[in-house]
Amino acid sequence: MRVHSLVHLPYEGIGAISDWIALNGHTHTCTHLHLGEHLPSIDDFDLLLIMGGAMSVNDEAKYSWLISEKVFIKESIIAGKLVFGICLGSQLISSALGAEVNYSIHQEIGWYPISIKHQGNKAIEFLPPTLVTFHWHGETFDLPEGAIPFAESDGCINQGYTFGENVIAMQFHMEFTEEMIESMLNHYESDLNPELYVQNRENIMTHVNNCNLNNELLSDVLDAFAGT
Repeated sequence: MRVHSLVHLPYEGIGAISDWIALNGHTHTCTHLHLGEHLPSIDDFDLLLIMGGAMSVNDEAKYSWLISEKVFIKESIIAGKLVFGICLGSQLISSALGAEVNYSIHQEIGWYPISIKHQGNKAIEFLPPTLVTFHWHGETFDLPEGAIPFAESDGCINQGYTFGENVIAMQFHMEFTEEMIESMLNHYESDLNPELYVQNRENIMTHVNNCNLNNELLSDVLDAFAGT
């Protein structure tokens, strides 16, 4: 399978998904949008990964490439490509499908549980009813028309949805490794304001071993999603 990723920041890459790609013998190419790289042809990939980032999907005036990226995402979905978005990636899918993305009532940063409903794409069946996973976001998406929600948390009602058989959108991070979390903390520790759903650096790193289970479950989800 040909996997292509859209990356928006140097320290929010595909993380543990690289292990899944290597294990299955898939190929991987990448567009670093923050470096001004060009988007590929729709014919050049089978699975599109849309990763996280600190910017908002609404920051088109500052990041003009967001405009073409959203068009590209919508075209990929219409073409029947497998499309998997994480955090900013899930918000970009939502925006591309005509839904609103705005500030969330609560900022979520750290390890918090989500509740999973086994509905929509069969790949979601590999997630347990409750999962402690990693969050780092201050915005949230409305559900696009036709989307089937499958995850929520106390801090954010819309945590994930599927759209048809070829789209999965996750607000939360199952791909993060310990190294990625440390990098995020080093770059954005100023975001850790004392709020209801914001943990401090010590609490986040104390539970960083949760990455292992999240990475394993994500691999199972991707296996089912990609049909491998």
